[in-house]
Amino acid sequence: FFPVKSTLSTRFPTELVLRKTPQIGVSVSIVPHQGRTESERLALSSFHEELKGFEGLLNLIENAKVVMRISAYSKAFLKDLFRVKVSGPDQPYLTIVDLPRLIYSKTKQQSASDIELV
Repeated sequence: FFPVKSTLSTRFPTELVLRKTPQIGVSVSIVPHQGRTESERLALSSFHEELKGFEGLLNLIENAKVVMRISAYSKAFLKDLFRVKVSGPDQPYLTIVDLPRLIYSKTKQQSASDIELV
């Protein structure tokens, strides 16, 4: 379920946090990059949405992308961290981080600055 752009890999670091708890729950939040302005950091860090189950997770991801201003016309990659916490009685204690893949050369969709950023 990691967010991707067609012809590209993950567009921002994504952290999947799994935790064992009695109740099933899913929460999505954004950890803004320190290079953001104060107002951007406040707006991004105030984004936090929760579900009691997995239904609706894709909508939460889309809501986060709107807040992060990710569109077909935005930069290819962002430095903000997208965090998904999943809890429930069957979950292990595990954290997985999905990073944008390495880029070795410029293409129509990937610039020299994208190579350096990734």
